[in-house]
Amino acid sequence: MSLSRRPSAPARTRRRAVALAAQVGLTVLAGVLAVGVVAPDPTGDDATSRGATVRAAALAPAALAPAAAGAGPGAVAPSARKARRPNIVLITTDDQADTDLSAMPLTRRLLGGRGVDFVNAISPHPLCCPARAEIFTGEYAHNNGVKHNDGPFGGHARFAAYRDGRNLRGNLGTWMRQAGYRTGFTGKMLNGYTARSPRPRGWDWWDPTTERTYAYTRTTFLDDGRPVTPKGYATDVLARRSSAWVREQAPAAKPFFLWVSHVAPHEAIVGGKPVGYPFSAERHDRLHHDARPPSMRKPSYNEADVSDKPRYSGIGAKVPEAEVLRTHRQRLRSLAAVDEANASILRTLERTGELGRTLVVFTSDNGFLLGEHRLRGKNQVYDENLQVPLLVRGPGVPSGETSTALAETVDLAPTILDAAGALEDVRRSGRVDGRSLLDLFRGDRARPLSSTVLIQAGTKRRAAVRGNDGWAFRGVTTARYTYAEHFTGQSELYDREVDPHELDNLLELRSGDLRRGARGYADVLDALRSRLRDLRSCQGPAECDRRYPPLPDPR
Repeated sequence: MSLSRRPSAPARTRRRAVALAAQVGLTVLAGVLAVGVVAPDPTGDDATSRGATVRAAALAPAALAPAAAGAGPGAVAPSARKARRPNIVLITTDDQADTDLSAMPLTRRLLGGRGVDFVNAISPHPLCCPARAEIFTGEYAHNNGVKHNDGPFGGHARFAAYRDGRNLRGNLGTWMRQAGYRTGFTGKMLNGYTARSPRPRGWDWWDPTTERTYAYTRTTFLDDGRPVTPKGYATDVLARRSSAWVREQAPAAKPFFLWVSHVAPHEAIVGGKPVGYPFSAERHDRLHHDARPPSMRKPSYNEADVSDKPRYSGIGAKVPEAEVLRTHRQRLRSLAAVDEANASILRTLERTGELGRTLVVFTSDNGFLLGEHRLRGKNQVYDENLQVPLLVRGPGVPSGETSTALAETVDLAPTILDAAGALEDVRRSGRVDGRSLLDLFRGDRARPLSSTVLIQAGTKRRAAVRGNDGWAFRGVTTARYTYAEHFTGQSELYDREVDPHELDNLLELRSGDLRRGARGYADVLDALRSRLRDLRSCQGPAECDRRYPPLPDPR
């Protein structure tokens, strides 16, 4: 596997160091202790304000033991299962750029520093709803049906209706409950979810936000069917609710699985109108007053010549600097509360005696562009959208390591199911496209992830809905190359080893032919197109996690 304490620097390895040097310490709480988790929590009820390979330790056999041969996922007695299988806590953010981790010192220390940091993790469908649907199902959008946030191929309505409710009947909640777990979900659900929407099966505690989800205050939660609107900043409320549920579950015989779904750092939306940036907790309003985003140091920032890129994606006038600075600073301020919330739930796990037997996963649904290529947002083919933070700690997971494996959002459900001992049962039912990341930590039995990953995005544009089944683009990415075909007939190919900022599309935008001076990439292009043909309708790990030979060098 690609594990090391000193990560090498392949084409898509994060470059956090510059941003980290500028921002480290700005959000560090004075109460961080050298031993243990953290000092008193500002989000609690007493708050005063609203590469190279290193052999890793194998995961504890008890944590990964499969169900008895021939038995269903729930065959083991709960008391035995509690001793054998870990609790699991999944924490997600919304629109967090990979480099934003520089402003989350507690999260980096308590999760990345005591677990594995997947520095090349990507969201293969970089948009809120499709990415979360991938987590719910462990499937790519062409298998779970959710290609966009709304429209005929998007939103919770599509998730619920697809194949006569297949996703409602079979999802991460139902599978984990069948495996003998208590299951909980709190926070942002799929786009368009309301109090009247059908509830996915399998969740013992179902606590999604239904009103003012993006307002950051006076947010309504649907607490098992009972609307409640707690006072306070939404991230702090979510921290209290999730920690309270963990305290309730800790004494129980069954292990628990909890998904904590934050809205930060998504831009605030009030009265249906986007604000352009997230709101922060009052205690963080003075943080990051002079922070400058990493994007402003890139040659792709407000790129001078964008004639080689599809214009339908929103590329236009240059993004105003004042807007970029304000947005970046507010995003970091909103993440300061998430950083504290992460420390809070880890402290709760420690105080209840559950931390040592709990697998904790932290990630974002997609990355974020902030001026690169004159773009602001997501749902694009470029690396800043694809890359996401992914930190994992828990029983048997190496401590303080980095992995350069191409881990994906679609791998999260298989990883969680694998830890619960239920993955093979679910796969036998014909579900789940991703691979378990735990495969990387199995010592002599460790298996690498695929070197080529499917990437795709949907759109509401009529031409795509009518003529391309709702797809905006489909493509593949590797450690070196990104290739994509758009519904407009345009194509893009980037060699990120030579062009890490994706400034020069090697293809003629309209014809898809190699540009003059790039003809030496003909064999590379043929191979990437062939791999896209393989993967665009793949189903299950045998088809979606294919092994390919090394790509040819450009001539």
